[in-house]
Amino acid sequence: MSLRTTFYNIIMYPVFHSARTRIDKNIDLLHIQTILDICCGTGTQLKRLNKKGYHGIGVDNSEQMLEDARKGKYAPECRKQDATNLEFNNDSFDLVLLSLALHEKELTMAQKMVHEAVRVTKKGNYIMIVEFCIEKDISIIHKMLIYFIEKISGKEHYSNFLNFKNNLLLDNMIDKDTMRLVKQDIMKQNGIQINIYKKI
Repeated sequence: MSLRTTFYNIIMYPVFHSARTRIDKNIDLLHIQTILDICCGTGTQLKRLNKKGYHGIGVDNSEQMLEDARKGKYAPECRKQDATNLEFNNDSFDLVLLSLALHEKELTMAQKMVHEAVRVTKKGNYIMIVEFCIEKDISIIHKMLIYFIEKISGKEHYSNFLNFKNNLLLDNMIDKDTMRLVKQDIMKQNGIQINIYKKI
């Protein structure tokens, strides 16, 4: 494991560990089998899901992250792909997951990513978007960690994060003609929201 991916896993753990468990539970309720994780990073969520019997594929544009994702007993199939131009057919997956992937992107790029997520999801099935939700109930520790992680990720990344947070941009990234919100699970103290949409 590289120094970068080790650092990534260490700083993400306290922010996201309990959210991963909550994601698992929400997915279990959907009764699905095939999962695509867009911007899967080091594959931690997919490895958890594969261990439970799901068939997960991860895509990311960082070969360094994917090298780590491919390691271990429950390593998923991983491919280096552009999230705005996925190399999958229409209606390929029961569930497409976008986890902490949109807030760091410029709005137009994020909209393209969501469009691609909807395209490769089977009609009547699900898109799960996990994002930061920094409200007054968030714990000060989680808030500090989130801001620290975002700030050290680079100037453009941090600027997009602030724009996402200050202007509540998630709603502007959703195409309401192709997807409908069916469940929202907010972890207020952790500053995480899990939105589940159905492809219509």
